[in-house]
Amino acid sequence: MEHEDFVRVVALSWSEWVSGSPILVLTSKLKRLKRDLKSWVRTAFPNLDEDLECAKKTLSQIHDQITSKGMNDHLFALEADAKTGLVKALKNHEKIWAEKARIRWLKAGDRNSNFFHLLVKMRSNKNTFRALKKPDGTIVEGHNQIEEYIMDFYERFHRVAPTSNHEDLLDNIPKVLNQMDCYKMDYIPGNEEIRRAAWELDLDSSPGPDGFSGAFFCKCWDMVEVEVCNTVRQFFGTGSMPNGANNNFLVLIPKVDGANTLDRFRPLCIGNFFCKIISKVIAMRLETLLPRLIPEEESAFQKGKMIHDNISVASVIANLMFSASKGGGLGLKIDIRKAYDTISWSFIFQRVVKPGSEQESPTDQWPKRLQPISGPRGVTTPGHILFTDDIFIFTNASLRYVNALKAFLMKYQDFSGQCISLKKSKLFLGKIALARKETIADTLGIQICTFQTHYLGVEIFKGRVKKEALLPVMDKVKGRLAGWKGNLLSLAGRTELVRSVIVGIPNHSFAIYWWPSSLLSIMERWMRNFIWTRETETSRKITVKWDSLCKPKEEGSLDIRRLRDTNKAMLCKLA
Repeated sequence: MEHEDFVRVVALSWSEWVSGSPILVLTSKLKRLKRDLKSWVRTAFPNLDEDLECAKKTLSQIHDQITSKGMNDHLFALEADAKTGLVKALKNHEKIWAEKARIRWLKAGDRNSNFFHLLVKMRSNKNTFRALKKPDGTIVEGHNQIEEYIMDFYERFHRVAPTSNHEDLLDNIPKVLNQMDCYKMDYIPGNEEIRRAAWELDLDSSPGPDGFSGAFFCKCWDMVEVEVCNTVRQFFGTGSMPNGANNNFLVLIPKVDGANTLDRFRPLCIGNFFCKIISKVIAMRLETLLPRLIPEEESAFQKGKMIHDNISVASVIANLMFSASKGGGLGLKIDIRKAYDTISWSFIFQRVVKPGSEQESPTDQWPKRLQPISGPRGVTTPGHILFTDDIFIFTNASLRYVNALKAFLMKYQDFSGQCISLKKSKLFLGKIALARKETIADTLGIQICTFQTHYLGVEIFKGRVKKEALLPVMDKVKGRLAGWKGNLLSLAGRTELVRSVIVGIPNHSFAIYWWPSSLLSIMERWMRNFIWTRETETSRKITVKWDSLCKPKEEGSLDIRRLRDTNKAMLCKLA
């Protein structure tokens, strides 16, 4: 888009008249512009690799002439033009490789190195599959067969499941929105509000089926503003969108290495940018109402709350489960299968039309039927912790509370359409007799597990911090400092990797636990060795002290944070 003719080509194509509704006008102009840009690109950028080689060859030939004939005004001018052409070719070449590599932490430098070329190949290999395994163990191979299997799988998965009506779960929903709040959500947005929503989005995210990213819309906003704003206003005025305007690409992202079954892939929809603007306008309006709509337990959607709050509360209550109390303690970590994809639309609409509009969670009635775990000196503890679809329930383990919990979960599952995965859910029990433990497990249908367990990216365990529980975090740090990265990155690139990525990996754990000094010293030794020698286990005599490297850039250092300082700062938030 930095090409001098880009804006001219866009303006010429966009100025042609198109009749119809605003959405039809926008989509038609984008479709025509896409065709015109493809034709222009073939002439303006015939082949980036060939352009780069030609620029190098031209500059080399001029240097040979200078060597043989000596420098003169004519050769000086030719050399200057050749260098300018080479810089331009390198810039275009490195842009395409940087986009393919999708590495965000490296903003400048090393962009057109072997590091990026290798990352592109690795991403391609990781995200490509040539066969899939069905639940019955049979293998699906071939492009057409895999396509048919995936389409059939998701059509069956999204098929509407029958639900039962349990309106008693919604009886305690209060009225929190008034008529003015509803009006603020529905009124037709102006150009400035739409523009602000567009600039709030990620401009470098992958484009949808129309092929235009957010960077294009912001670059050419003066030309496309009228059509985009009219489209957004039409949606708010009619509440509908024509078929095909909101088409999405469905991309399958592997959750683990070597994924070969569809349940090990995460489906991701990539939509058109103008549709994202509509969603962003709605989200920005909801932002002012969320503090009233979202209960305190749903901290993931509350401004100012952090994921560390849930992790620290879960860690404390997990230890309280084992204190001596009547009935004992119970912890239930619930896994909902494809939570956002399986929830019933009828359930959502019933909540919306309930007097008072959208409201507090139906789980607010739990304290009436469940007894939270007793805290020290009678302090009340949370009965449940919610973070998006991660649910952790803590209650007294008396059988009457266990039966009430099961009845509620089954009723909610039957009403909402969401399916609780009993195999993936985990049951934790405190100081309880073995026979009653087995009775509770049979009642809930969930296998008994023992701490430690993984919750929101951090290990939760009983008792004091043990080095063994923190080793997975250290393994992740060491894995990111793989030797091949050190060999392909310059000193500046290795420093940026450590400063921007590696130092932040243990942050979640730092916010919960006081790390042993020995483990912090090991990780800092890995980082120091990686920066200077490209290997984590190879060391050499360094003339610059590590403390000096960890000072701010304003003082002439590399601005690398000391891990102990980070650990202290994160824990201070709990005070």
